[in-house]
Amino acid sequence: MNDQLQESSREMELQLREDLDLANARVTEAQRRLDAVKESIADYEMTINKFRDHVARQQVDLFFINLLEGEVNS
Repeated sequence: MNDQLQESSREMELQLREDLDLANARVTEAQRRLDAVKESIADYEMTINKFRDHVARQQVDLFFINLLEGEVNS
C-alpha cells in the first residue's frame, strides 16, 4: 500500500512538473509575442508622429503661400 502511494506520488509529481514546464513555455511564448506587438506599436506611433509633423509643416507652408498670394493679388 505504501509503495503504491509513493509510486502514485512520483507519477503525480512528474505530471505536475511536465504541466509546469508546458505552462512556462506558453508564458515565454506569450511574452515573446507581447514584446513583438509592443515593438510594432512603437513603430506605428513613430510613423504616426512623423506623419503629424509632416502635415503640420505643410499646413504652415500652405498658410504662408496663401498669405503671399493674398499680398500679390491685393
